[in-house]
Amino acid sequence: MKSIDIVENYFKNGLEIYIITKDGERIDISWRVAVNGKIKNELKSSMRYVIDEQIKDFKNNNNKYCILCETKEFKNELNEFHVDHQIHFEELVQNFLKYCKENEIEIPSTFIDSTDGSNRKDLLECEFRRKWIKYHKDNAILRYLCKYHNLTRKKF
Repeated sequence: MKSIDIVENYFKNGLEIYIITKDGERIDISWRVAVNGKIKNELKSSMRYVIDEQIKDFKNNNNKYCILCETKEFKNELNEFHVDHQIHFEELVQNFLKYCKENEIEIPSTFIDSTDGSNRKDLLECEFRRKWIKYHKDNAILRYLCKYHNLTRKKF
């Protein structure tokens, strides 16, 4: 190891830690994994990644407004709104995986690194990927919530 590098993350809402090796390779490490021992679920991470365009489209075509407390963008000093899945993302994933098993659609077990610098995983082009993108588009109900309501929402 040559050094450690701490930089702003892709989403500009936190920091990332990298180990820099003697030959200049940058290896990203997860502070959360180091602290709590939970390893990121690569399948779920890649499923989030491939629906990014749908999330960006929602952000570009909807006003920031928390439907629970009626906080609007101009009233929220921190301007911290989160795009939320009204039906929990985890529930959508579980229902889709069940659909795949029932219809003999192969569930990926290998993943590729995303190319956007976010250190997330991506799915190779396959039937699972195509059907997941369509399933999410047809079944996800997206909405804005203020940071408080999104982070205190009951988990699935």
